[in-house]
Amino acid sequence: MPRMIQHFAEQGGTTVLVSQPEPGQGVDTADIHGLVCGHKRGSSWFLFGLRVAEHARGKGVARALMAEICRRSREHGEVQAITSATIPQNPAAVRLFQQLGFSHTHTVDVWPSYAALASYEQAVGFVPGASQQPTHNTSLKDHVQGAKELLSQASSSLGVQAEHWVQASSLQQLQQAVRCIRQQQMELAPELRLVPADLPQEWLPWVYEPWPLDSSYVQKRLQEGAVWLLPFPATAVQHSASRSSMYSSCARSVVT
Repeated sequence: MPRMIQHFAEQGGTTVLVSQPEPGQGVDTADIHGLVCGHKRGSSWFLFGLRVAEHARGKGVARALMAEICRRSREHGEVQAITSATIPQNPAAVRLFQQLGFSHTHTVDVWPSYAALASYEQAVGFVPGASQQPTHNTSLKDHVQGAKELLSQASSSLGVQAEHWVQASSLQQLQQAVRCIRQQQMELAPELRLVPADLPQEWLPWVYEPWPLDSSYVQKRLQEGAVWLLPFPATAVQHSASRSSMYSSCARSVVT
């Protein structure tokens, strides 16, 4: 996360808010209670990096930070929506977004599940946040049941579909693809029809990375020829691996 914050801060269009205790007797003003970041992405204001120190939780720090970073959404220009992303395994964040008026806009499956990852980390002695980690000779695919079979099936499926992929040459092509995917999503999850229609179209090239189609990032990827589309229904890969985890993108409109 520190590297991500530094990366976007160096690009500009980024605000970083930090919560610290007020000066007083016996209070260390260098103590950080929490932080959150906002990054201007085209017509959207993307929130990320919300963190609250364990000793400061339950005191409204997260809500105060989120409310303030939302209020500052126009410091880097006009925006149509405020967006962010989280996972269902973080119910506190989900509740906070709901309380602040955000709508659930997307849900993306992630494999393997968070439970499988946690089990693997425990098995190899990985300690989150530790500067030094133990060396090990096993990989995640050896640890997760069904992983090798799934990867083999996915590789075969990719080979069959390779000739059908086409390189996106224009923003209009990507917009049409996003509209088609959105329609499929709403057929599978009717509750997504309740999402405000005025929210900018988003492309999710990576987890936790929703980008509006009018952003410079998307324009650059198109110019580089780095966006590919599969214009026919992909064949589903059946597997017996553990249930995927998910992360969700959420947004709320900005009232002008």
